[in-house]
Amino acid sequence: MKRSVLSLFLAGFLCLPALPAAAPDAAGANEAMGSLRVDRDPVLLSMAGAGFAMTSSNQAYAAFGNPAAAAFSPKKLEAGVSYGSWAPKYAAGSQISAGVTGHVKKSVALSLGFSRTGYPGLDFEPASAFKPSDLVIRAGVGFAVSESFGIGFTAGYAKEALLSDYSLSAFSVSALAQYR
Repeated sequence: MKRSVLSLFLAGFLCLPALPAAAPDAAGANEAMGSLRVDRDPVLLSMAGAGFAMTSSNQAYAAFGNPAAAAFSPKKLEAGVSYGSWAPKYAAGSQISAGVTGHVKKSVALSLGFSRTGYPGLDFEPASAFKPSDLVIRAGVGFAVSESFGIGFTAGYAKEALLSDYSLSAFSVSALAQYR
């Protein structure tokens, strides 16, 4: 019992730094790189992100989600590639994503992910061509600390371009936990 309470406390403590970032601002007016909110895993995308902590779904895209869950996967290697149309009636964009996750030990999983979204150019005057695109590259590692508790870490690079002469880029790191 003490072990379970300690694990829950530790998991909650690790989530505290994310709380201010998770609170939405007024109508999202100050959000940079909003495309990062889009799930890259096709299973999570179809479920509107509801399965973020699932361990039974395909863990190929664990670098975009929670690599702690990948450490519990019974499969040694999982890979996936997806392609989809993004707002085909309005923007005719496309997204291609790929991910691979493999176990290096029974309780340690490594994951890599790549995603690219692009839209055809639209001309607006007097600005240069409006041709939004984004690129996301992520790597993660997950550890099964016990039969019911895992931790994961990710590092990533993201770039979002809106105009031909305007883009944003950022590096990120995160720590995640899973108790099942």
